[in-house]
Amino acid sequence: MKKRLCLLIIIFIVCFTGLAKGQGLNFNVNIGMSEALMSIKADEFRKHYSVDGNGIKVAVIDTGVDVSHPDLQKTPNGSIKVIDYIDLTDEGYVDTKATVIPEKNLVNIEEQKYNVKGIRSMSGSFHIGVFKEQQLDKNSPICQDVNRNGKNDDVFGILVTDSLLPKIYDTVYVDTNQNFDFTDETPLRVYSASHRWANFGRDNPATDYVEESSFVITNVDRNGSFVKLGFDGNGHGTHVTGIIGANGNLVGTAPGAQIMAIKAIGSSGDGNWEDIFKAIEYAVKQGADVINVSIGNLALSKEGHKTQLELLEKLSLESNAIIVIAAGNSGPGLATAYDVDGSDNIITVGAYMSPRLWDINYNVKITDETLWYYTGVGHSSSRPTVVAPSSVISTVNRWDSGGYFLMDGTSMAAPFVSGSCALLLEQAKKEGLDVSTANFKKSIEAGHEK
Repeated sequence: MKKRLCLLIIIFIVCFTGLAKGQGLNFNVNIGMSEALMSIKADEFRKHYSVDGNGIKVAVIDTGVDVSHPDLQKTPNGSIKVIDYIDLTDEGYVDTKATVIPEKNLVNIEEQKYNVKGIRSMSGSFHIGVFKEQQLDKNSPICQDVNRNGKNDDVFGILVTDSLLPKIYDTVYVDTNQNFDFTDETPLRVYSASHRWANFGRDNPATDYVEESSFVITNVDRNGSFVKLGFDGNGHGTHVTGIIGANGNLVGTAPGAQIMAIKAIGSSGDGNWEDIFKAIEYAVKQGADVINVSIGNLALSKEGHKTQLELLEKLSLESNAIIVIAAGNSGPGLATAYDVDGSDNIITVGAYMSPRLWDINYNVKITDETLWYYTGVGHSSSRPTVVAPSSVISTVNRWDSGGYFLMDGTSMAAPFVSGSCALLLEQAKKEGLDVSTANFKKSIEAGHEK
């Protein structure tokens, strides 16, 4: 049986929120972030060593990422911010086994005729299917409404073409505006190769809301039998990504780091350990330097946990990657943190708050540094071994609250550590230091610079 997981945040879900485009931001999104970075001296380290995470790849295993967010477009040196995107949840899976040959520049998909005039198929036949809003997880922030029109029963035609070689399908058209015409749509290929995205719906600048949401193509079956669409219907993954490496209105911990978006959690925040391990394995094989896992309810039975830990250690050691895991929000009792039993490659992170963060985020006056009461703690071992800021405004989907939102939890603490790892790794590479993961972890836990 698959073990269900849930995300480490407590938020009020609003199905249709936004910020008038014409108004722009009416607050400084960096006030909380600046305080958080100051509290762990990441800002001081960046300035002193002139580092920003450049050349470091951070895998974010989460709900996906809104790649259209302006703060997640580029690194400071102009490189692509989100360099890879895969979906292990099948939430965006579309069956396109059906084939069709156009007649008079039209193809029929579920009794609707779509215009394909000028769209090339080297074999003369297209693969077709539909993406339905109702295949998204229920009870999610996007409310199964990808085009933000207030309904959750929309259907979008999908066309797959072999644009270069006969019978090698590589290009996808999605009828995002539902006008039964593929010729006005952006031709999309797998994101990791093209770094292109499209939007469901079309935003009306005159309204108070952003009536569109972004998606990418994460997989195209070469035989044309299926495609996968990748998107963040929750906002959690986009928030975590912003803490690690936003570079725009908001500046995250390591703005120069590049992101591998690995969607292993659905829009409702649910998932399973099988997909998490597949995600870690993928990140390892693709050469991730740091792997961020901000996911809760990780612990199983004693034997199940032992098996998890063995696999985690095996995967991390295969690549020498640092895995950063949120300690969980199940505290304050003993044995409520995810305990990695002294693993050299895995860092568990608890939830910290400075007095200034309490004031900025909640207008509460606290005289001393604190931990969130719910942060997970270990049993017969010191877990978590690192704490980091756990409440901050960061990036979310553009359709949600204008693209910025306050979230709290150990989910938010972990990416501060992942971003800090990226800064340290860049400096180590600059100095030609061959630092073992064991020593690197000890440095992070001790608060040393190297």
